[in-house]
Amino acid sequence: MKVRRICEWCGKEFYVVPSVVKNGKGKFCSRTCSARSQSENLSGKNHPNYKQIEKICPICGKTFHTHECRVKVGRGTYCSHKCASEAKLRGEKRTCLVCGKEFYATRAEQKRRGGKYCSNACVGKGNRGGNNPNWNGGEVECVCLNCGKKFFVNPARLKDGRGKFCSKECFNEWYRGENHPKWKGGIAYLPYCSKFNRKFRQRIRDKFDNKCFICGKTEEENGKKLSIHHVDYDKTCLCNTSNSCQFVPLCGSCHSKTNGNRDYWERFLMAKLRSRLDGYYI
Repeated sequence: MKVRRICEWCGKEFYVVPSVVKNGKGKFCSRTCSARSQSENLSGKNHPNYKQIEKICPICGKTFHTHECRVKVGRGTYCSHKCASEAKLRGEKRTCLVCGKEFYATRAEQKRRGGKYCSNACVGKGNRGGNNPNWNGGEVECVCLNCGKKFFVNPARLKDGRGKFCSKECFNEWYRGENHPKWKGGIAYLPYCSKFNRKFRQRIRDKFDNKCFICGKTEEENGKKLSIHHVDYDKTCLCNTSNSCQFVPLCGSCHSKTNGNRDYWERFLMAKLRSRLDGYYI
């Protein structure tokens, strides 16, 4: 047998079974009245689970209240959507571990630098020595294969097969001739002797003050380095110890002249060498 009840919201008469009333229900005639009563009487501070926390917005500094449940899931940090959007552009406020300066780090910067340093300079200082995740105990002492000089290199360079030379100059000087992995017996110099190299040619230029032996033109006037001319036209004479070699620097104009009438130019240059240098100089 149903029991007569009066709706606490609208005052309408309705009937329910006694077991519903026994369970503490049967107060409203419908779900609509029940929902309206809860929204009116159990919202905000009137709700038994109502808990709010006072916070300060890190963007505008305004004091606001937010629910405890929002804070637990990492929300409720900013007072409005406007401040939240500005925070995404500006980033979170951090303190640099190196210089102590306050700065803002976006999510991208936090991924890239961890949000620990305010600049690349501080990143370099903070990741030096033992603070660097790739630290292997410091530099290792090595000896240059070319000049024998002692120098220090990072252990990572040794893993790649580097760290053998103290400078690029020593590297370039070592990997010439037979030490180069692609050395094929000096065929790159053909038809010249392998001793007729860059250093030798420059020594001849310096011997004659970097001027043409015939006309006296300088390298600036020539527009490029002076050519080194074989007086006896034997391109292999440096490798042939039985022959004496004579060389002179010539400008482009004079060098082209010596290509013709070779007997004349050989006698002319040899005579000029004897008179100028009082004999052979090599």
